[in-house]
Amino acid sequence: MNSQQKSDTPFKEHLHKLMGFFAEVEDNWAKLDVNTQIEI
Repeated sequence: MNSQQKSDTPFKEHLHKLMGFFAEVEDNWAKLDVNTQIEI
């Protein structure tokens, strides 16, 4: 997954998009490895 923030996208909107991706992963019972995890 590559989800770089575009310069014209507000940070809050970008963060919500990323949180949605991670929620979807968890809903599908996927395990995130150490390299994939981020601290929020």
